[in-house]
Amino acid sequence: MKMDNARRADFQTGTDLALSVPADMGAMRRECERLRQRNAELEEQARTLSMLQEMVSTVASELRLDLLPRQMAVAALRLTGAEACAVYLADGAGALVASAVETGQSAADSGIFALLDPAAESRPGRYADGAEHTEDEVRMELGTGLAGWVAEQAELVLVADLEHDPRFAPETFAPDAGVLGARPSALLAMPVVCADLVLGVVEVAYLRAGAAFDASGVELIRTLAMQAAPAIANAQLYQRLRRERERMLGAQEDEHEQLAQEMRNGVGRKLARLVMQIELAEHLARQEPEKVVGELRAVRQTALVATRELRQMLFALRPLALETEHGGLVTALETYLLRFRGGAGPEMSLRAEYARRLPHEAEAAAFAVLREAIANVLNHANAQNCWVEIREYPDKVVAAVRDDGDGFDMRAVQAEYERSGHWGLLSMMERAASVSAKLTIASQPGKGTILSVELPR
Repeated sequence: MKMDNARRADFQTGTDLALSVPADMGAMRRECERLRQRNAELEEQARTLSMLQEMVSTVASELRLDLLPRQMAVAALRLTGAEACAVYLADGAGALVASAVETGQSAADSGIFALLDPAAESRPGRYADGAEHTEDEVRMELGTGLAGWVAEQAELVLVADLEHDPRFAPETFAPDAGVLGARPSALLAMPVVCADLVLGVVEVAYLRAGAAFDASGVELIRTLAMQAAPAIANAQLYQRLRRERERMLGAQEDEHEQLAQEMRNGVGRKLARLVMQIELAEHLARQEPEKVVGELRAVRQTALVATRELRQMLFALRPLALETEHGGLVTALETYLLRFRGGAGPEMSLRAEYARRLPHEAEAAAFAVLREAIANVLNHANAQNCWVEIREYPDKVVAAVRDDGDGFDMRAVQAEYERSGHWGLLSMMERAASVSAKLTIASQPGKGTILSVELPR
């Protein structure tokens, strides 16, 4: 009996083991599958992060505004698997410029790294921040379309269903659809912000029905926009610096041309006349010796006049009065204005309240600005009088040039200035900015002009 009970117990234990093995194997298979899926997810995340790092590095190092938006668009498409992307840049005048539009196919064909090639295709009309634009580019006013709304509010917008989103009317998306080339089914618009300034908008879209952005995709685009913001700011600054450098070089060339013209018309002609007078004196020494003394006096007078004009030109370029301890801005202006008194131009007068001198750099910049302003009065104003004034305040010195001439329309002059090929105004602005001074010009047709420069203490 006891043997039967033992056998029965052994049989029951074996049966329990046989039944538990398949159950444990099923759980193990499910756990292995879960781990395999989790490993695949981690590998995909690692690949995505690696791709994001490479793309961010590429975008962050780009200084060309004609390539940077396209790089951002291709990166956004490859990170999210979306089907269309538009990158808008703010133009600084209340509008967005569609600087790059890419589709999933174009992103796959080109790839983000192909855009690193300096010879890569540069799309026309894809500049912002004051650069040249073409007539066929797409511009969107702030507040217009979803991208314009995002730029105005500086907030991201995720629309899962354009047809039934209660926040926006259906026609709101029409401008965005026109840029993307098709009406999307889902849309993500992310502002690109740097130092609280909206520089642009990245707009990513799915075109097929049912597709939608997940939280991971939104965060990837947010990261891309955050990393691209300083790159855009740097590229815009680099572009502005290049334009300013070109303008400054143009201003220097204009000044050099003006100086060369003054030397040709003034000292150059007198030196040529001097040579002729010397040749005449040599001839008189052989033919009419009694007339040589008179001719030599004329030669001496011509040489004195040429020397005086040359000194005045050198003084205008680098007034020595600014270098001396007992000189200064007032002395330099007095010496400079002497060359114009008694001539055919306007009556010159100087009034100065200036006891405590500014640093040399500030005085040199102020003299250059005032000299250019005086030259403008002489050459363009048709004025009867020109008043130069310096007034001293506890925190600043204000120097001004005022005339009673023709005056001009300041807006019209600024609008046409760069195309006119003259750089006097730009030169004055650059000189003032170099010492943190404020330049102000007020003028009206028929009412003369006042130019003032405020130099901080």
